[in-house]
Amino acid sequence: MLFFLVLFAHPLKKVEFVGNKALKREFLEKNLNILVEKSWYEFYKDTTPKIDQKVIKPLKESLINLYKSEGFYKVDIDVVVNKSSIIFKIDENDPILITSI
Repeated sequence: MLFFLVLFAHPLKKVEFVGNKALKREFLEKNLNILVEKSWYEFYKDTTPKIDQKVIKPLKESLINLYKSEGFYKVDIDVVVNKSSIIFKIDENDPILITSI
């Protein structure tokens, strides 16, 4: 049974964000709940977030909603999956600003 689970398990892939200028990586990781925190004594721990490939679609939708909540209503996000990582290519475009009411 264990062999079966290991054989068909999806390996976790590291998450990368490319093109995010207005919203920093740490902000995105924290708000998407993929931030890997470590204590002061865990200096050796890798803090690169890793996710299962099955959550790409909901994570992309959450990322779009996060950008929209910050005023970037024309955000465009493409997802590239390779052997070891999942890359979210973000085109923020200009935020929508209200100048007067």
